[in-house]
Amino acid sequence: PAACTNHVPVITMLLRGGARVDALDRAGRTPLHLARSKLNILQDGLSQSLEVVRLEVKQIIQMLREYLDRLGRHEQREQLDDLCTRLQMTSTKEQVDEVTDLLASFTSLSLQKQKIDQR
Repeated sequence: PAACTNHVPVITMLLRGGARVDALDRAGRTPLHLARSKLNILQDGLSQSLEVVRLEVKQIIQMLREYLDRLGRHEQREQLDDLCTRLQMTSTKEQVDEVTDLLASFTSLSLQKQKIDQR
């Protein structure tokens, strides 16, 4: 249900509390799918301020950290930590967009890996 409404902080809290990482919302999406959808919206949004985009990306990263921790994917978690460090060093919208693009690529690769692992 939280994934349906795009409540990234709520999903993060649920994951931290031990929610199943493979739980699907009504549309059949996992938290990873939500992250990808939210990033698509951020990439298309032209009118948002730098701070708003940075905050939303930070929330997505935090959710993905919890998600990867629950899956035991420590190598991917380290890659995510590197992206978070890059985000903290951004000072322009273009730099934040670059981190957002990298994060979008990261979630796409993770979704592909998830599909392969399910076979």
